[in-house]
Amino acid sequence: MSQITETCGPIPERESTNILKRSLKSASEYFHQHTPTRTRRETITLSIPAEFLEGGKNMPIDTLQLQRQCELYVKKRLEKSFLMSNPDVVMEKIEDGSSEESFSTAVEGAVDDDLSIKQESKGRKKLKRKDTASTSSTGSPARSVDRSKKSTRDEKPDPPSQNDGEQSFQDRCIQSRDRCIQNVNDLSTRSIRAFDDLAARSYRFFQNLTPRQLVYIVAGFLLFIIINIVIGVTTGGGSQALPATASDSPSGPPAVDFYAGSAEYLRAILDEMEPIQKDAFNWLKNIDSWEPPTDATNTYQLYIERYVLAAFYFSTITSEMTWKNENNWISEKSVCGWLGVKCNTSGEVLEITLSHNEIVGRIPWELGKLKSLKKLKLDSNEFSKGIPSEIGGLENLEHLDLYFNMLSGTLPNEIGMLSSLTGLYLRGNQLSGNLPDTFGGLVSLTELQISENKFRGQIGRHLPSLRNLVTLVIDKNRFSGSLPNGLGKLTSLKWLRIDENEITGSIPIAIGYLTTLQTVFLGNNMLTGTLPRDLSGLTKLHQLDLRWNQIEGTIPPGIKRLSNLWHLNLSTNKFNGIIPELPASLTKQNYKNGPFCSLAGNYFVDIRSGEERGCKINGQRS
Repeated sequence: MSQITETCGPIPERESTNILKRSLKSASEYFHQHTPTRTRRETITLSIPAEFLEGGKNMPIDTLQLQRQCELYVKKRLEKSFLMSNPDVVMEKIEDGSSEESFSTAVEGAVDDDLSIKQESKGRKKLKRKDTASTSSTGSPARSVDRSKKSTRDEKPDPPSQNDGEQSFQDRCIQSRDRCIQNVNDLSTRSIRAFDDLAARSYRFFQNLTPRQLVYIVAGFLLFIIINIVIGVTTGGGSQALPATASDSPSGPPAVDFYAGSAEYLRAILDEMEPIQKDAFNWLKNIDSWEPPTDATNTYQLYIERYVLAAFYFSTITSEMTWKNENNWISEKSVCGWLGVKCNTSGEVLEITLSHNEIVGRIPWELGKLKSLKKLKLDSNEFSKGIPSEIGGLENLEHLDLYFNMLSGTLPNEIGMLSSLTGLYLRGNQLSGNLPDTFGGLVSLTELQISENKFRGQIGRHLPSLRNLVTLVIDKNRFSGSLPNGLGKLTSLKWLRIDENEITGSIPIAIGYLTTLQTVFLGNNMLTGTLPRDLSGLTKLHQLDLRWNQIEGTIPPGIKRLSNLWHLNLSTNKFNGIIPELPASLTKQNYKNGPFCSLAGNYFVDIRSGEERGCKINGQRS
């Protein structure tokens, strides 16, 4: 205590005791922080009673210096096995300490007592072993054992002096500091040596590489950096949502009771329109203020159609994609005032025309509920997926135009139920498969334009049923099979385009009976055989294109009677013989696209007649 007193001045008894108690608690906390959990469980749990923690918070500087020295000393002692296993011994020393006892003396005394006890125990064990040995030799064990026990009890270790405790405290502090400095120096030396060794190995490795290997390494490193940059750019831009837990998010979407608070007409919609389009129903229930006329007798149907158009709108818009023009849609006005919508006198929807309006999505199935709809024109948009089967419910539909979209899949069987349909326009999509077996049910069809798709199968089995056809345009597909003789039953046919398919066989004779024909395009197929001998009845024919087939034989002489023919293309076939007299109309210049005549790529013998009519005869086959 004298060394500390000389440095800091005299310390009162109460304050000295509090310092020791706080120091012991600080050392205990240090031990718990720097000792593995398993080790702590196997050693001690050092706790300081609350009454030991009393003392002033604003201590003078000399008291703080004393506390730091005490903490350092106790921490050193905690590292020893004695204080870990016997903390109560030191606590008793501190509790019973007086003003004359320094902290060093208290702890040193406890340690020395413990050592003395251990030495005494060892001495007893040694003496017992000696007595046992002497007993076996002299035969008087009892007196020797009693004498050794008495001698052991009388012996007590000399208490350590105050100067010895203070000197050992100073020596231990110096030794601890020196060991710490030595450990740091050793660690630094080893780290420097390891780094030097690594640098030398790396240098030798790169020194032995060839220039090509170095280029590969640098290129791989740059590629790695570029890939990471690209991944960072593509996946960045937004914070990732933390995974939801059972406490902060529900396990699923809450159930919505649409019936609650719904009017009678809304309940009818819920019963019929399943699955419900939630956005459309919520708009109709909570936002829309429109009411049907008071004298309306079809209130239920008017609400149904209003819901259908709302569902059509909400199913084709997103936060990023909207219509090009959506004038009055989803407004309080009657649907008859919405863009592209026309109604009958009862207010029911007759026509929907939304061409070139940049609409994206799929055709909603709800449209099948528009019982009075006659015209649906959605061409030149970006509709995808397939045509919904519910479209078969449009029993009054007459015009279906889905030109130039991105529709895929096959035609639904229900399309054959559209017995009132007169025009079907599906050109420029990605529809595929065979025409459905019900296709012959389109008995009112006058215009069929389904070119530029991926349809396949035989067209002949459906044609005889479509007797009202005026326009048959099915080019640029994958139809196969031969042209049926039933083609001659299409007596109203004017435009026939089946080019660029896989049609085989010969041109049927019945084609000569189609006196209303104006355009015939059968090129780019695999037709064989000869031309029908009698084509003189086709007096209204303007265009005849049979190029790129394998038709053979001679051109029938009746071709000169086709007085309105201004486009003739028989190139790249196997025609032979003499070119007959051609129609005078091929030399006239009063046609919009001018006259055109090509007989090139055949086996004609005399080409003068063709040249006189201005036909291209170059490239004759020999």
